[in-house]
Amino acid sequence: MITPLRRMTASDQVASHLRDRILHGNLAGPIPGVMALSRDCDASPVTVRAALRQLEAEGWIRSAGPGKPRTTAAPSTDASRPNSRSLRIMVLPGERVEDEDGVFQQTLIQLRNRLEADGHSLSFAPKSQSRLHYDLDRVRRLVSSCEADAWIVIGGSRDVLSWFAEHGTPALALGGLSAGLPLAATGMETVDPFRKAVQRLTSLGHRRIIFIAPAVLRDAATSPYIAVLHRELAACGITAGEYHTPAFDETPAGLHALLAANFRLTPPTAVIVTYTTWLVSLLSFMAVRNLQVALDVSVLCLGRDFWLPWHQPPIAHFSGDDSRMIQHILRWANHIARAQEDTRQVRFPLEFIEGESFGPARTR
Repeated sequence: MITPLRRMTASDQVASHLRDRILHGNLAGPIPGVMALSRDCDASPVTVRAALRQLEAEGWIRSAGPGKPRTTAAPSTDASRPNSRSLRIMVLPGERVEDEDGVFQQTLIQLRNRLEADGHSLSFAPKSQSRLHYDLDRVRRLVSSCEADAWIVIGGSRDVLSWFAEHGTPALALGGLSAGLPLAATGMETVDPFRKAVQRLTSLGHRRIIFIAPAVLRDAATSPYIAVLHRELAACGITAGEYHTPAFDETPAGLHALLAANFRLTPPTAVIVTYTTWLVSLLSFMAVRNLQVALDVSVLCLGRDFWLPWHQPPIAHFSGDDSRMIQHILRWANHIARAQEDTRQVRFPLEFIEGESFGPARTR
């Protein structure tokens, strides 16, 4: 069961920003007043005061009394972890973090809080891999422009993760195509539940299945999902091709154009989407055309969000406990902080939840 997590408030974000500055020595000794911090952080004085109260309660700053400046108080290392150091961990997202599914966003918030409690900091690279078009040269330039002691690469392509495996900076792959690489990795095991879901669709007579996936997952040479889809369709006498894994411009307009094209001549009887944001586009597209989930089109979402069970009918999806994955990342970070190499790859199971969005394939 996934523990509900609160989203970061404005004061949480300001506190996290100031915590990072203190941790890295960019803010030391007496700190600026509320109004100066308000301008620097582009936040209201009320928000800054709330953030300062939070940092004072956590022991990151000290108050000398009314009218006197606050001073920083956090040590640069954690005495409870001998011979360790505080890490500046940078996240290289696959998609923009704000476009990720709600469950995963909450997981990142919890991960950040846990890492900070261990004396580390977590920040995000200014551009995602999708915005860089998964171009290795552009990723290299981005990495070289960021100051970080370690990297967490979300949903990395094989080329990107291979480069990180050879790069000097410690890195961990969170999801992505890391199998067999000398690189730390974790994530949720989605290939087996994906296989079960595709087998369930084919058992219901579905052959016109389209998988709406990002470019990194559409590469037939490296993507385990494409291998599963091709194999299961081949067992039904169908040779999978571009119809089943169409390329598209990964924007709202590009996704709409893809749906319009695929539903025009030989519409699919089942659609698999990677992200819940893309699922919203699919559901709205179907609603405009009076197409019903399960009755007209069976739907599966690989992403996880809190609202999926609330949809009627409930959407088929995967479910799992992210807390074990977070704990693995914490162990990796603390090993790196103690200069201990850690390239273990551990993934945790997901369960296929059929919901009520699967139905028999309709002939048209």
